Amino acid sequence: MQPLRSIPTVKIELEVTAEVYAALDVWADVVLDEPLEAVLEFLTYELASNDGMKTAAARLMKRHPDTATNGLET
Repeated sequence: MQPLRSIPTVKIELEVTAEVYAALDVWADVVLDEPLEAVLEFLTYELASNDGMKTAAARLMKRHPDTATNGLET
């Protein structure tokens, strides 16, 4: 599997509970087989440069078509 591309850092601050963070970590690891930090960087970049989370999620799912129905509904 190809790693997520390097992305310039964009600062977006979100408050995330420990439970949500843990769930995201499991989803990134089990469903996408990517480290959580790489997934968060990718989503942050997409949120900053496109029209929101739905677009970011769709682009992420295109990278992982075999997992498009596992764990993330857009």
